[in-house]
Amino acid sequence: MVPLLALGVWAHAPAAFAVVCFCLYALFSGGPGILEWGYPNELFPTRVRAAASGVAIALTRFGAAVGTFLVPLALDSLGSAAPMYIGAGITLVGFVACVAWAEETRARSLEDIGSAAGARPAGEAAVIEPA
Repeated sequence: MVPLLALGVWAHAPAAFAVVCFCLYALFSGGPGILEWGYPNELFPTRVRAAASGVAIALTRFGAAVGTFLVPLALDSLGSAAPMYIGAGITLVGFVACVAWAEETRARSLEDIGSAAGARPAGEAAVIEPA
């Protein structure tokens, strides 16, 4: 968030400053970005882990596609500062949502999570019922 704010404040910064800011943003957002693969597996019971991972990854791909389309349009119509402020705002909203609602799984085993309410007992086969 801070590198995007810096680019918003200094909209006509030298290219080297912009590259450093984007590299810092990629570094600090890339680490947590890998959580879309592991966090749903730790968070959800065994019976919904695959679907949860798929939904999480699909949402990130959707966001990337929308961003790829909208950022150039925003740069053309709003200038270079406003899209940086918007990106910083989106990052801030994501950070606040994670701090407020993301469940800590550090002290829980996968067996504990898999035996959460509604999960099938070990060894019980899944039954798919027609709609």
